[in-house]
Amino acid sequence: MDGESDARNDADIAAELRRLHDVTREMTAAETRAEVLDVATAAASDLLGFEFNTVREHDADRDALVPVAASPELRAVGGERRPYDRGESVQWEAFDDGEIRVYQRVAAIGDDADRDGDGSMVVVPLGEFGVLTLGSPRERAVSEGDVELARVFGANLETAIDRVDELATLSERTARLRRRNDRLDRIGGMIAHEFRNPINIALGVLNGLDGDSEDEQRIDAARRAVDRMDRLTESLLDLVDHDAIGGDTAPVRVDELAAATFERRCPDEAAIHCTASVTVEANERRLETLLERVVENAAVHAGPEPTVWVGPLADGGFYVADDGPGFDDGPGFDDETTESLTAYRPANGGDPGGLGLAIVADVAAAHGWELSLTISRVGGARVEIATGGAPDGRGLTRRGG
Repeated sequence: MDGESDARNDADIAAELRRLHDVTREMTAAETRAEVLDVATAAASDLLGFEFNTVREHDADRDALVPVAASPELRAVGGERRPYDRGESVQWEAFDDGEIRVYQRVAAIGDDADRDGDGSMVVVPLGEFGVLTLGSPRERAVSEGDVELARVFGANLETAIDRVDELATLSERTARLRRRNDRLDRIGGMIAHEFRNPINIALGVLNGLDGDSEDEQRIDAARRAVDRMDRLTESLLDLVDHDAIGGDTAPVRVDELAAATFERRCPDEAAIHCTASVTVEANERRLETLLERVVENAAVHAGPEPTVWVGPLADGGFYVADDGPGFDDGPGFDDETTESLTAYRPANGGDPGGLGLAIVADVAAAHGWELSLTISRVGGARVEIATGGAPDGRGLTRRGG
């Protein structure tokens, strides 16, 4: 007879575990917290044998355990449940110490909560979220097996709640990012229209003017100012367009691209020395933007006759160095300093350098490269881009154009 009883108990336990697995799978498939709680409160009666059950969430602002879901049976006989303020009910004990509470006779509980009739109750903590109360209108012997099943059920419920909360947070962040990208796209269109048209008009007027030597000096100054505005416009457009590169890459000669960029951007008195050829896997247009910003930074800060060096890094990648005054922060560089120099900040005196290094950092990050800033051997600025590739080839030297 005892053997038959043990076999039946084993079969009952196996059936309960199967039902627990099915309920857990249904809870983890839910897409909202409300769906998770509906599954949990509906399943607790059948799975655990407690038809009166409530899920309470801790409201940190009020410091109360607020009911957020209840089983259909409890709603039918008891109506809406009220919140429990701190210390008002035994649910708080389970919540505060994270331990299950078992009450074989509800009538014997000595707290301030109003309870009609008698019965049994189990309170299961749900971590920082709140508690699950399992109740029955009948007195019953709550066994160790019941407690262990309730413990596993509560842990699975807590996990399911955390999962849907994380999904909701991710969805909100995705929507916020989409709205921000839409705004950036509109800003890019505004910049292209509102800035470029006046710049083109101003250049057309300047190019058509004839005057004496003093007028020519003023015209040249105005033309340089318009050119700085044009470069700033390009920098702002690059700021808008800094998405990840994806698979749109090909092998690109950094030294040749840097030399061509230098000729377009720097005065005749400037010089560039490419110490060795460097080929990297890159999006050529975006790499050109990066080199424009670095070369332009050297041309702006390294004096009337800047010299720029481009060469390979030993572990893959390339550097661009100049003979200017270096970075304002001095020779000591760490992650915090680099982050400060590459942050988006207003340009000083119409100089787009404040955006330039930030755009360099964005383009490098989009390729999966590592950017570092340091001092060159002649005391100027040195920008290093580590790509993980291998350097190759021989160098070339060009004057600015």
